[in-house]
Amino acid sequence: LEYDLMGIEEGGSDVLCVGVSMQQSRGAERVTAVGRFRSEKDRTSVVVGRRAVRSDIVGTVCQDMKEQLIRIVRKRQAENSRKAAARKRSVGNGSVLSREGHDQSSSSVNENENDSVDAKRRRIVSTEASLCTDISKAQMAISAAVADVQRAKAQIADAKIRIAEGRGELAALGAVPQDDASTSMAATDAPSGPGILYYTLCGRAGQIEINSNAPILIEELEAGLIGELPTDETAEAKATREKKVYSVDSHGTAQVWVPNGAAVRAKNKLSVLEKDAQRAHNIMALFSAEECVLSREALRFIAAFSLNGFGASDEVVEMIVAGTIKAVLHDGGFNDLTSADIAKGCPSRRTIERAEQALAADSLVVVCQRIKDDGASFGAVMVDHGNRNGQEHFVKVLIWEGRDGTPQFFCLDTDQCSHSADDCADAIKQSLKILHGVEDFKIIAITGDSGGGAGIHRLHAACINAGIMDADSKKNPCLIHNLNKAFEEACETTFGKQGIGHCTPWQMLYLFALLFKRIRQEGGSKLLEEYWGIALNHLLNDGDWQEEARTKFSQAYQQFLAMLDSLDSDVDEDIDAMAKLFERPVDIQDPVFSRWGTVALTNKAFLKHYPIIYFVAVAVKQSSKSNSYLWQIACALLALMNTRADPVEVEQRNIGDYVRSFTSDAIDDTDIQLKPGDSPTFYTMLLFVDGFHEAFFKDMFEWTKRNDPVIGPGSHGQMARLCVERLYVMHSELSALAKGWRDRPEFQPYLKAVKATPNLGAVANAGREFFEKAPACFFSKFRFIFDKQVTSHWRSDPMLYYMLSGNPELAKRFSLWLQEYYQTLTDDVLDDDDISDDDSDSDDDDVPSIFPDREIVLRHHQMSNGPVSINIQDCMLFITEEADRETILEMPFIKEHWYLIKKLGYAVDAVDLFDEDTWGSVDYSSLVNAIRSMIVIHPHQSQRIENYVQLAASISKTLVGEDRRSYRAMAHSIIMRPFNLLAVENKRATIDDKEKKKKIRRAEGSYRIATFAQFMNDFGKEADAAREKIGDAEYRRIRDTLKGDANRRSTKERKAKTLKFSTDIQKKRVVIKAEMNSRVDVTAQMGGGVLLHILTRTNNFEPHIDAECEARNIKGYRTNLTIGEKKKLLRTDELKIWAAQGKARDGIKQNDVNYIVPQSEMMKSLVPVQEEILAAKAEKASLRHKS
Repeated sequence: LEYDLMGIEEGGSDVLCVGVSMQQSRGAERVTAVGRFRSEKDRTSVVVGRRAVRSDIVGTVCQDMKEQLIRIVRKRQAENSRKAAARKRSVGNGSVLSREGHDQSSSSVNENENDSVDAKRRRIVSTEASLCTDISKAQMAISAAVADVQRAKAQIADAKIRIAEGRGELAALGAVPQDDASTSMAATDAPSGPGILYYTLCGRAGQIEINSNAPILIEELEAGLIGELPTDETAEAKATREKKVYSVDSHGTAQVWVPNGAAVRAKNKLSVLEKDAQRAHNIMALFSAEECVLSREALRFIAAFSLNGFGASDEVVEMIVAGTIKAVLHDGGFNDLTSADIAKGCPSRRTIERAEQALAADSLVVVCQRIKDDGASFGAVMVDHGNRNGQEHFVKVLIWEGRDGTPQFFCLDTDQCSHSADDCADAIKQSLKILHGVEDFKIIAITGDSGGGAGIHRLHAACINAGIMDADSKKNPCLIHNLNKAFEEACETTFGKQGIGHCTPWQMLYLFALLFKRIRQEGGSKLLEEYWGIALNHLLNDGDWQEEARTKFSQAYQQFLAMLDSLDSDVDEDIDAMAKLFERPVDIQDPVFSRWGTVALTNKAFLKHYPIIYFVAVAVKQSSKSNSYLWQIACALLALMNTRADPVEVEQRNIGDYVRSFTSDAIDDTDIQLKPGDSPTFYTMLLFVDGFHEAFFKDMFEWTKRNDPVIGPGSHGQMARLCVERLYVMHSELSALAKGWRDRPEFQPYLKAVKATPNLGAVANAGREFFEKAPACFFSKFRFIFDKQVTSHWRSDPMLYYMLSGNPELAKRFSLWLQEYYQTLTDDVLDDDDISDDDSDSDDDDVPSIFPDREIVLRHHQMSNGPVSINIQDCMLFITEEADRETILEMPFIKEHWYLIKKLGYAVDAVDLFDEDTWGSVDYSSLVNAIRSMIVIHPHQSQRIENYVQLAASISKTLVGEDRRSYRAMAHSIIMRPFNLLAVENKRATIDDKEKKKKIRRAEGSYRIATFAQFMNDFGKEADAAREKIGDAEYRRIRDTLKGDANRRSTKERKAKTLKFSTDIQKKRVVIKAEMNSRVDVTAQMGGGVLLHILTRTNNFEPHIDAECEARNIKGYRTNLTIGEKKKLLRTDELKIWAAQGKARDGIKQNDVNYIVPQSEMMKSLVPVQEEILAAKAEKASLRHKS
């Protein structure tokens, strides 16, 4: 922005400049304004201001700088005026310097002050004469110029007259004169430049060609007006036009006159403004209707983004969407819209439900189109029954091979279903019907849990009977479930059962988790953190606590001290290291065997921090109110941590009973002193379990959850092709561990604890004898369940050929093994030349030469202690021990690909089917395609589906029906899961550091929003294309089939039960004893019994208690028992009576027995006395209340 300040300063043209530069800083525009004063006179340039400001106030800043610079210029002008006056005074009255003298400084004048007066006078006179001569010359030039102008005007007038005469002659001859230059320019795009004058005359625009030496006449301006006036123009319109006032506006570097109230805008900017106006109009239109008019695409975005909070209720989604719209409209300046307008334009709950249904339909048509585009002919299903929050779900996930060779997943639904195998098979059949337009698609495999009425073995048979699958189809029990079952059975068989009514190490772990959970409930995680820190600090500094730790659990305390010793000597570093080393365990889940991995992880944290946990419980017990629930939990945990008794069942019916059994009355103050070196019983048990977990179970369990390294990310659970060879790895590792566990470092803490355990004479006393026997029992039980549920399945004939897609060396041996038997059935003889030299090195005639006695490293099986090496001969003999080759050779997969399977065996070097460089001259493409489409799609475990069970449970909390639960599950499987995987992969691709890459587990923040928005853009295009292919009518039919209960298995079951109920109600009625009238319970206050709390020694009622115990013939009663112990016997006996009468069926507990129905005469005599005691207590309470 330049402001011309000519004339402000004498002698030159000065310019003020405010320069503006813009830049992006952290996503926001920042503007730097620079004020600069430039003087043409002395060629100076001074920066007077520089400020970084927001772009929306740059105009204000420029104006401020302009005013600041003008003040500087004015100040300079005043300074120059002062200097000029000083120069005049120095040269005398009225002296005028010559042009040359004007350029001299005042210092030169001072230097000549000593000259004579005559010399000065001569110079002044000479200068004056020279100036007069110049003035005369200038006046003569002006006169000559005026004459030239007059002559030029006369020439112009004469030329116009001649032009007019010539046009008249042409008109008389009938010729049409051509437009002159100015007219032609008016009709076409006029050239820009100094030769064209654009003007406004009386409200009309015009243009004429001008010559710098010629005058412009009014007539010419009138003739140059462009366009014709309307024929019906009124005088009023003309007057209005002529009165129009104009102001100057700029367009780039040019200035133009525009009517007041108008402005000049470039066409491209005007186009932007028109688009902005149209957008604003569109937004206003969205909130001008009486209901939500958002497009299908917009509602798709709302439904998809809501999947990120699938457990949110419709009301929450409705309000979040409305709040977001309100915020955007507020900051966008749409203040004309009222809150009522916004409410009408926002989607209602009903609209949100319809959007979810449409998104599910979009997901379904996309999946159906993908299956067709992928050319998939085979599919697998993964199923699981789940009960969360009292809500049953039967989840079904479909799997097929995508066009890129990777497994694709889609949740068919999460509808309810009974647990019978036939009903579940019918539910699967019903769910598969939604695959509209998918033809020649066959379900060939199924995976699920082994237990329950719909266990995978029974369900697979039911699916075959229902026509869903062929007899040649395959089933896989969940490998994670089976491994966990073996671990659970071994733990409970050896160390006691988990659950209500048992005192075992598992209950100790549960109480540990319960204590921490209860503290968090009372004060949050910060309170638990502070408790932990206080207990740790006290343990480090309190001698009594340290002595107690050495006495009661010396081994755990020694481990604690060893951890301290491992810290560096630097104090500051030690503090940070100690905080990290003894950091409170977080994310402790309830240790339940049915929740995979929770027991082992909780056990590891418990053993690591055993001393601190112990003293946290001590501190909680000391600081909590006696008999409070937290106090009781702490006491119960301490009792188990201190126990040396055998793990036996107790009378309490659940953990709550056990906890509540710890009361201040039942616990005396005797300090039980244990011998130093004794190991707590349950601590020792947990050491063995931890050793087994570290030495074997952790690696085996972790492997089942890996991605297939060939298939890539997102393929966890799809490694059935490697499970046959993995079976041998687990078998060999388990066998070696069972024989040599005493030499393994993982079990040394256990052996140390056993040495510190005394012999108690019998295994039942849980002394050293117990712990010497425990390992054999544990390994025996684990091996039994492992062989029953894992070995038997993966060594079965239908599963053995899966190893063709596994290790290349083993695949070759399997091929040769099949060919060896095949030659007995045909003339296709396997020659010795077909077997490589290193295959014939066995000395045992009973061992086939095709199984060489050679070690190889199994790829894709690495464990925490390094690569896995196996012996080919041992492995193949174990795998094929129970196999029937004739059955295997009759399988369709083997028959169809027998030629290439034979080639695998004939190859000199082992062929890796997933590496074409190893194929040689043979094309194995058809075999690889079959493996990808029939074996890779078959899950070996069902962890993936557990997430859908949890999803359905979370959604059910919002009280939506099973159709809505299925909507979200369907969309989640095809949108959220692929998106999460893709977003993480893309984010990791931008990071070079390997460690930082590993830390990226999910997309977050603006990156997640932007990536998901783009993902939904792409998904929307795919959904619209798929919908276009099937047509709107078919799409609506598909969408409508998802709605309601008509097509759901649960509806069919409900109708069947209703029909049975209606039929059975017509049967002849048989009245049984159980439905006859029962006795009436009369409370103790009404005289139906004696309250236990009045039976005290103070009231002299102990003889009555003795009489009642004798009358009841209670086992264990003795007269020397305390009155509290006698009352406990009475309470227990009364509970048995209540149970026999059916009163205990609702879960009544022992502590709920607060009165007894007397059986002895002495106790019956207390009924009227009881009324007097209660009346006296009531009167005292009343007087106390009044006072």
